[in-house]
Amino acid sequence: MEQLFKEAIEIAKGYNLPFKAVDSKLIKIDQELLEESSSSNKQKIGYECQIFFFEKKKQILFYQKITEKSSGVFMKSSTESYSQNGLTLNRKVAGTIIGLNGEKVSYAFNLGEIQKKIKDLGKTAGWKFKLLLSSKKISKLI
Repeated sequence: MEQLFKEAIEIAKGYNLPFKAVDSKLIKIDQELLEESSSSNKQKIGYECQIFFFEKKKQILFYQKITEKSSGVFMKSSTESYSQNGLTLNRKVAGTIIGLNGEKVSYAFNLGEIQKKIKDLGKTAGWKFKLLLSSKKISKLI
């Protein structure tokens, strides 16, 4: 399990997202992906991810969430695309925000990439993968 955990950390490092490793069982990512503000608006996009290695069941529990907060006056153009493979839903988000002063901020995130890589890592090692809709189950196991 230790090698599996180390490989998962390398995957997280590859996205340049700050993470916290807890007891060689849990990887936590909590990061603002976008934080833009001007005199007329404010936009934040946050990403939260928890990857728990449940050694007793040889199972990886995976939770991720994206939050978007905005206020003020601005124009926004965005696209989202979804693809589904079995029970796995992949989501790509891209957009442009235009403030009243004409300043443009573009962003693009592929939320399925980390999940797919962790799932493939577990499959290679003979572990099961479970996607969670809430982080509460992981909190109970820690």
